[in-house]
Amino acid sequence: MGYGKLVILLIMVPLVTLLAFLFFQKRQVPADLLMEGKVEMPVDRSGETFSEYYNEQLSTTYGFDGYEYVLVQRSSMNLPISKSTNFAGVLRRPQGKPDYEKYLEITSNPDSAKNNPYMLWFDDGLFLMMVDQVGAGSGEGTAKVIKIVGKNTELVKCFYYVPEEFDDLEKVKSKLSDRQDSDCLNHTVKVW
Repeated sequence: MGYGKLVILLIMVPLVTLLAFLFFQKRQVPADLLMEGKVEMPVDRSGETFSEYYNEQLSTTYGFDGYEYVLVQRSSMNLPISKSTNFAGVLRRPQGKPDYEKYLEITSNPDSAKNNPYMLWFDDGLFLMMVDQVGAGSGEGTAKVIKIVGKNTELVKCFYYVPEEFDDLEKVKSKLSDRQDSDCLNHTVKVW
């Protein structure tokens, strides 16, 4: 082996090792964010499989009140997912348990609306924001915020969603309803 190849090898091995370490490093949740188990927290899903859904469909994972929730999105104009089933909704499992179960399923009426879950949070109950693809493009659509109480849901607000305007939860929570048309009702939600 020539001197040049040896130098490249000596540089590449530590670099690849560092990149592998950073890529596979588990996310840690600061203890001050775990107040009473009612705040959003990242959950590590490495090594888990979801046989009914493609990994590309799995969005944000949240932890609240002893449960872990995973948003499952289906391909739409706003969320072009290369491998997707027609399921949109939320999976849940008790924290520390191995298997997720179907918790909430969103059906679009008509199906072309393709509502998807975007955010989940716990405030004075469990809330979900879903957004359809009935908008001007670039990720816009009609957002519906529902409150989940037991096996029932209640539409709390409906507004026109523009991704750049609602990039954090506080903006969503403070937004007032600005729509009262049929797009606010183009879905059904089944809580399992």
